[in-house]
This record gives sequence, C-alpha cells and structure tokens, in this order.
Amino acid sequence: MKALVQRVYGPPDSLTWEDVPDPVPAEGEVLVRVHATSVNPYDWHFLRGEPRVARLMPGGFGVRPAPGILGCDLAGRVETAGTRFAPGDDVYALLPRGAHAEYVCVPEDLLAPMPANLSHEQAATMPMAAVTALLSLRGVAPGQRVLVNGASGGVGTFAVQLAKALGAHVDAVCGAANAGLVRSLGAGHVVDYRTEDFTRSGRRYDFVLDIAGGRSVFACRRILERAGTFVAVGGPAGRWL
Repeated sequence: MKALVQRVYGPPDSLTWEDVPDPVPAEGEVLVRVHATSVNPYDWHFLRGEPRVARLMPGGFGVRPAPGILGCDLAGRVETAGTRFAPGDDVYALLPRGAHAEYVCVPEDLLAPMPANLSHEQAATMPMAAVTALLSLRGVAPGQRVLVNGASGGVGTFAVQLAKALGAHVDAVCGAANAGLVRSLGAGHVVDYRTEDFTRSGRRYDFVLDIAGGRSVFACRRILERAGTFVAVGGPAGRWL
C-alpha cells in the first residue's frame, strides 16, 4: 500500500510517499481502508519534533523519529470482519498514529459507526477536534457563562456547539470574518480579537476555554468569577518549550 512516511523531523515536504507492507490485523483489530483523514496540530508537533524539549522526555518524540506514519483522524470502510464490525461498515476513529495511509489496522474498541448523514471527508474532521473540545468542557453546567477564545477553529467550533448543548451561555472570541459562523453555532456575543481585548471587556465568566492563546493566564483571571474554571488547550508554542 501507499503511505506518507516520516523519517526525519522537518517541514511537510520531508514526508515521503512510499510503498509499505500491507498491515495485517492482530487479534481484536480490523483492517480499515482509509477514505479520508485530516491534519491536526498533534501531527504537526510530531512532524516538527517541537517543542524540542519533548524529544528528551520519557514517552516523548525521541531524539530522532522512528520511521512511521502520522495521522490520528480516520474515516473509512471496514475490510475484514471483527466481532463488532463487518466488511463494508463505514467507521471513524481517533488513533494514536497511522491514518495517513491507504489502510490501517484499528482495535475495534477505538472504532465508532460513522453517522449516515456525514461523508467520509466530514467525519474525518471530527475525532481529534471534537474529543478535545468535549474533554475541555468537563464541568460546564447549565446556566453558566462560558467564553471560548479561538472559537472559529477546529476545536473552537465544536466547543461553542457543545457548550451551548450543555445549557451554557456562550461568548466567543475570533476574527470578524468568522463572527457570523460562530454566532450560527450558538455564540450569543462575539468579540473580534483584532479590535478588542476580551480580558478587559468587563464581562465575567464561570468557565474560560482558551484555545488560541494570545493573553496570559493572569489577564484571563480578570474575567473569571471567583470560583471560575480556566482551561488552556494549545495556543502559541516555541521551538523549545
């Protein structure tokens, strides 16, 4: 099969399109033909080996990358029978790695049936971004005021919808060009980060989800209620830390 293989740390053009052996499912796995995948910051960090301190940490990237295949978002069709899935079933999954290939073996407990109203391309945008948003919003309760900074990105668009579904009143920070999109997803008030500092708005929140960064934790503390919660996901990162 064909796959995008990483052999060195570097830019996207350091990946090579190679013929690699077809994967063989182990016990508890099924073979899935990849119809669509996506690229996340998670993949970028592994591709670049940054922040570089992670290369030296136990369980980190390693001083040199072992040859491997990136890609954590998968949408595809089952090729071999398992106990839960049969050949022809459309599935999607969040994987540690391996989706940037024509085929991948996946433990059945990582797979979920793909919603019938989604295309493979649509489903492949969901696993990493949606799961990150869902985990980040743990503890949000109905009636709370929630602010999402970075609301128009992958994680942010899911976070706005999920917070709204949880019964929260959602405010959002994004660029003016995406304000209409974010409002359509459930945001009641949108701040254009280019023209307004959301940490000096005078509004206060029970929960702040900071995806984009750009403001310090201390600045964000100004808009939190006394018992409020601040969660940071991603944001700007340096080459070393």
